[in-house]
Amino acid sequence: MRLNYRSCFTYLMCLTIVLLTGTAMAESAKTYKFKLQNIYVPGTTIETYAGPKFIELVDKLSGGRIKIENFPPGALAPPTEILQAVGAGMFEMSASAGAYAAGTIPAAYLEFGVPGGPRTFGEFASFFRNTGYLELLREEYAKQGVFFIAPLIDEWYGMISKKPVRKLDDFKGMKIRATGLVAKMFAELGASPVFIPLAEVYTALSMGTIDAMSFADPDSHWDMKLMEVAKFEIAPPIMVSAGNLIMNLKIWKSLPEDLQAIIEVAAWEISFRVFAATKVASFDALDKMKKEHGVEITTLPPEEVEKWDVVNRKVMMDIANKGPAAKKAVDMMVQWIEKNREYFD
Repeated sequence: MRLNYRSCFTYLMCLTIVLLTGTAMAESAKTYKFKLQNIYVPGTTIETYAGPKFIELVDKLSGGRIKIENFPPGALAPPTEILQAVGAGMFEMSASAGAYAAGTIPAAYLEFGVPGGPRTFGEFASFFRNTGYLELLREEYAKQGVFFIAPLIDEWYGMISKKPVRKLDDFKGMKIRATGLVAKMFAELGASPVFIPLAEVYTALSMGTIDAMSFADPDSHWDMKLMEVAKFEIAPPIMVSAGNLIMNLKIWKSLPEDLQAIIEVAAWEISFRVFAATKVASFDALDKMKKEHGVEITTLPPEEVEKWDVVNRKVMMDIANKGPAAKKAVDMMVQWIEKNREYFD
């Protein structure tokens, strides 16, 4: 049988539709398996949400098409090498923090948190989503072969110490486990910031290697049992902070758009759940710390907080000198803070 041009065209169109349909069906039936390394101590509220609960939500929303295996800190790569490991494809995903990437991506200093900056979950989430900062951050991470999915916002980033802090001078000479802008802030205050993996903090405090730890919220301090070796919690929080969920860029780009959307939506949902869970749990933890372990809550007086804010602003402005992207990020933050304070103070 002879086929004319129209018949050949119709035949080729039908064949193309069949092939594309088959490809789409194959993609929809494909199961993706990823490894995720967590920087957070197993069993803490943040780790539970950034790991098992995030994995469970992605599995449910994807109808089982995405399977993620959670690994504890250091299991696949040292915490300080997370960015490079994910970018190189050693594993596909991580629940990490901008402080671990800031040496390579200075704009990520602001991602981790800004002392004297955003004061609530809503303020920080709004900064990410409505100023262009999220897009800038993704561009910078992409240069390292990594896709920044979403922040994991914790409204209470505090400090637990073996020594009371009632004025800024009390920080002088203290050895404090700290990262990101917080570490730079403590250095400006005369302390000696040091980096120690979270899993080693309890031992470091008990042996006197450090005097204090600045990280996350009282609930995390409770889960890490730090109140056994440190008896002073500083309040109010130093800042609102954020970890992150990141993914190898090539793997991200290889995913169908619906699965990309599922991962991103799940990450933002988990960010909200982290905030909600740690907020309530931290109040409970503080009550138990005081009643069961004799922990004292220390609060800086207003005049000391004002001095602290001056130091915080100086530290943030120093980041602007670390490159065009860092300066752009700092300008975004400064403008955003000024506008928020104009209407909400």
